Amino acid sequence: MAQTPKPQNPRINRAHPLARGLVAAWPMWEGGGDKLRDIARGHDGTLVNSPTWKSTQHGTALALTHAVSGGPHATIPVSVISSQISFSVWVRPDFDGSAPVFAEPLYNIWTFGTGDFNYDISLRFENRNRDGIDNTWGVFADYNTVGAYLLGGETQTTIVPGDMFHLVVTMDFAADNYALYVDGALAGTSTASISLPTLTYAWIGCENAGAQTWEGEISDVRVHNRVLTAGEVKSAYVSPWALYTRPLFG
Repeated sequence: MAQTPKPQNPRINRAHPLARGLVAAWPMWEGGGDKLRDIARGHDGTLVNSPTWKSTQHGTALALTHAVSGGPHATIPVSVISSQISFSVWVRPDFDGSAPVFAEPLYNIWTFGTGDFNYDISLRFENRNRDGIDNTWGVFADYNTVGAYLLGGETQTTIVPGDMFHLVVTMDFAADNYALYVDGALAGTSTASISLPTLTYAWIGCENAGAQTWEGEISDVRVHNRVLTAGEVKSAYVSPWALYTRPLFG
């Protein structure tokens, strides 16, 4: 939907409805350096293993290449994670979704937890998932309880390299309500009973310290400490930069 670049050196419009409960916003406009600047509350992230920057239809974005281990990614403070959380992100795949017959490539967008996949929670794209379904977005969570995907992982997605996708995950661990939205539309819900994992790590662009990294660009990551409504998710998709204002100077 959004094809206009984000503002350069943006600021939060505190009067906007999506500013309520916003605990972190990484617009990823920097274009250099080893930090991801959080313009909401100063929860800056750190770049690891030399990600690069690339120009997209949204402006500057963090560019990653896929690796099974030791790949480029970013760490973010675990303090942004809470028992109610909404995580939104724009991504641009640099792959076409072709699924090798005997492989299951994973492209992780974010992960938080202990660093043990049995307990971690990840948003990812899979060329071919464990059920043999190709081209799926999904939230993989608490494998010991759920056994597979908490959200999504059951519907095919057409991937055109260079297209932007808007993904939002809402999670309420106390009420056991979870939802995944793709491009403003509800893609899956769950009422599974899972627990917020022990928070030791939080990553952008990988599963576990650089494992199974994203292939492509990641732009404009936001975290709220509340569950966004379907209307708010749609608004963030249709008007993604309304939350931001341009600085008066600089």
